[in-house]
Parts: sequence; C-alpha cells; structure tokens
Amino acid sequence: MGRFSLGTLLQEVGHRWGSFARYRLTPSGAIQNDLMLSGGGHWAREFDDDSSPMDYDEERHDPWFFPNRWLRSPIGGFEFRFCNLDLYLMGLMKPAEVGQFTLIRNYAEIGPALPGGRQVIQGTPRNLQVRNIRWAEGTRIPIEDNSQKNFRAAFVVITRNASSLDNTFVRKVELLRQQLEKYLPLATRNRACMDTSLCCGHTISRNGSITMKLKKDKITWSPAIYHGLGPVPAKVELGLKTSIGGSPIDSWSREETPDIKTGLQQLSAQVNRDPYDGTFKVVAQAKGFDRTFTINWWASTIS
Repeated sequence: MGRFSLGTLLQEVGHRWGSFARYRLTPSGAIQNDLMLSGGGHWAREFDDDSSPMDYDEERHDPWFFPNRWLRSPIGGFEFRFCNLDLYLMGLMKPAEVGQFTLIRNYAEIGPALPGGRQVIQGTPRNLQVRNIRWAEGTRIPIEDNSQKNFRAAFVVITRNASSLDNTFVRKVELLRQQLEKYLPLATRNRACMDTSLCCGHTISRNGSITMKLKKDKITWSPAIYHGLGPVPAKVELGLKTSIGGSPIDSWSREETPDIKTGLQQLSAQVNRDPYDGTFKVVAQAKGFDRTFTINWWASTIS
C-alpha cells in the first residue's frame, strides 16, 4: 500500500464488477478484447474512458481542434469519475443512458509534449454502445432497476505487534476510509454510496416510485421491486405524492387505507422476509374506476 491512493481505492471497488468487458462489432462477429489491456482487468490507454479510475494511465482524452485528434491530459486526486460504461457494469446506469463511447485505434502522438504533461494524439475512432458489450457478454444481471446501490465495507489494519504499529499508516488508512465514504457518491454521480461504519445499529434508507395501472375494485400486485439496501431485513412505507399511507409497513403483510378520496382503496407493501433477498411488492386497489397512480416508496433497514 505504499502508493495507495483514493484513485487506487476507487479502482479496487470498481473491480468488483469490471473492467473485463469484451465486445463484438456485430451480433455474431468475432470477440474483440482491445478495450482492455493485455490480460484484461483494466481499460486500455486507447479507450477514451473519460476520467475513469479503471485504467493504469490516469489520463483523459478531450476532443482537439481537428477531427480524429484528442488532447491527452493527466488526472489524479479527486478528479476520478467512473465512466458511463463503468456505471453500466456496476449496475448503476441503464443501457439507454450510457450512449456512445470511443476506442481510439491507430493511436499515435502528434508533435512535442505540451506543458503539464499534456500531449496531442491522433487516431481512428471506433464508436461503440452497450449493445456491442451485450453481444459479447450478454445482458447484465441484475438490471439497473434491481441492482444494489448502497454498500458497506470495513477497513482493518493487521499487525504482528501493536506496540510497533506505524501510526502514520493507521492515519492514512483512516483518511482513505473517510474519503471513500464521502467520494464514492461523487465518483458514481450520486448513484451509489458506501457505509464504512462498524455500528450495527446504523440505519440505511432508500426511496423510489412506481407507476401502477389499477383496475377498479380489483387487487393489483406490482412486479418485484429491489429496494437497494442489500440482503437485509427492511421495512417499506408507501404513499401518494408527499403523504405516507397509514402507519409504517414492516416485513409482515399488512393492508392500509390511505385516503378514499384519492380513489385508492387499498395500499400495502409485502416485503420478502425469508430469504432476505431485498425485494418487495406493492399491493393496491382502485375504487370505482380504473386509475393510474404513481406510488412513492421509502425503505429502511431494520436494526
């Protein structure tokens, strides 16, 4: 851990999902490996991965004044951000959000180096999309809607002899712990967070919404919803707009009647308690007429 930094730590977190993505140019074409360095595991220098920590070059490429030219600039410290492909592989971005990403082929430096370690380079862009990854690797499981967003991690220092422990090193580990907890949301564009506390009573919460088409006087079940808290016991509250229907709905099946005037006769949540698979279903019924409701949900861990 001599040069262990925040960027390195973000990379090791990112390795839980990538970067091992191959691609095809057509659904049945040859599998291509050149997004990665030899041996896989890290993005190649030629992949324009924005400010991703998932490579070894610690650089970014910005379009230059002429077609097929880029300005390569060094990055570090708090500049790292996971690129769209990283976020897709991590289950934090829908395929439609990723857009186009570019592999720079025939990569070559042009002219002398510029101040600040910058360099103009030229090449031939190969523009790719998530479908190219899917043709080689298949569809990501689970999809973004059902993937975990809140994570926990512990930082542990192991020593042979506590009396000779390097306190400077301990302070560095503590600083990295704090940085990861604060910086992961920024690096993932507020799509994920990390809890590094060791307090068993710490409560984690998450919220979302689902739109349901309800038949009059008929109970309707939603598809399974993943609350993103991980495989833990959780309670779920439901409501319309900013109001919560009835008392908090916990892990047992219960019915609530929030407000007859809204036309929503029943509203309840059923959380799968065994096993703790992190899913729940909304159960609702419309009164009098077929109606469409957007139902808000709030989920929190049960300590």
